[in-house]
Formats: sequence, structure tokens, C-alpha cells
Amino acid sequence: DYALKLRSGVDDARPPRALKLFA
Repeated sequence: DYALKLRSGVDDARPPRALKLFA
């Protein structure tokens, strides 16, 4: 489920930030 939110709420320019938020 986190993957969907990552792609839906995060841009390609900030992939590391999303990972940090979910991590």
C-alpha cells in the first residue's frame, strides 16, 4: 500500500524523501 501512496503523493524528484517518511 505504501508504494501506491509513494507514487501518488510523491514526485519522481523526491523518491528519497518519501522513503524516509514511510521508513
